[in-house]
Amino acid sequence: TVYWDTVESTTSATGVETTAETTAQGDVTVILALTAEVATASKGDIAATRAFILNATSGDIDFSLPYVASRGAVSLFADTSASTTASLTLVGNKDLLIADIKKAATVARMDAYGITVDALRGANSTQTVSLVQYGGNAYSVTGNTTATVLGQRYTTTTANAAAVSTTNYGFGIDDTITFTVGGNSITVSPGTGGVTSVAGLNADILAAWAAKYGIASGTASASAVATLTMSGTKILVTALDAGTAGYGLDVDISVAASTGTDSDTTTNAANIDYVVGATILESDDATVDDDVLLTLTSKTKGTLLDVVSGIISGGSGIVELTTSVLTNATNPNANIQLPAGESANVVTAENGTPKVVTTAGQTKTRVHWL
Repeated sequence: TVYWDTVESTTSATGVETTAETTAQGDVTVILALTAEVATASKGDIAATRAFILNATSGDIDFSLPYVASRGAVSLFADTSASTTASLTLVGNKDLLIADIKKAATVARMDAYGITVDALRGANSTQTVSLVQYGGNAYSVTGNTTATVLGQRYTTTTANAAAVSTTNYGFGIDDTITFTVGGNSITVSPGTGGVTSVAGLNADILAAWAAKYGIASGTASASAVATLTMSGTKILVTALDAGTAGYGLDVDISVAASTGTDSDTTTNAANIDYVVGATILESDDATVDDDVLLTLTSKTKGTLLDVVSGIISGGSGIVELTTSVLTNATNPNANIQLPAGESANVVTAENGTPKVVTTAGQTKTRVHWL
């Protein structure tokens, strides 16, 4: 808004002249006043995407459009040409299965019926973590020695021998383990009266993870990306999103000695090692997928033209993922852990909304007087 400091006088349409005006006396001194429009933004139509986990390694499956009198039922997988139908034969090799799903004839057939098909690695992703313990001296509780590399913390027998040969060898109640999955992380110590065995440390990790990321009362459950459980002697990391959002989450663990003292003696935490994944290599530490994800997206947007809502699946080993999230509305999961079976790969069809103006924008100008 721009004002003159003083206006000597103005003359109205009826010829009445005013006396001097200042900014404190009203809008007669306005040169330019702009008031912004207050409105909600328009939102476009949203196209639906359905997502299916293919968790069988053999057998035939099919997806089809429902019967209508004008065309009958329509199978969506193609044989050697887009005009010839065929079921999809599941195979255990995920990359080959993806190639079978995305072959040109099937892509063209689905496209002709208004559907975009995709197949992705990343369904039902998990990872395992094993704590291992070196032994061989007065603090030993296992028969392991430093003659063999047990985990990822020490990469050579020379390194592990040097790390665990000191007089304060062992894991104390104030030493720590940090466990990380994706952006989630906890750090734990056994504490006074705690158990420093591998089993005791596993229990500490699971308890701390549940306290922070548990579905019922976790202090940060809304940001949780995985659950931790015991599978035999290993910690099993299971991604909450069974779709691609749970695939490739980095899993990491580290051990550190406390600078304080426990009830026995100062310890260096050097006897605890770990294995993430199938090997002691760092390259296989991320969550690994068990299955392939198939997605079907409507090429037309909105609820009335949603092509994929009526698609029927047939065959074994098909699990459909869901979502309660709406693109054009507030996310109902914003402050809770992702509900079971829901995935970011699924999109609900929605109709758009127009812009709604609550306060019209206004312009008052006397720039032309200048």
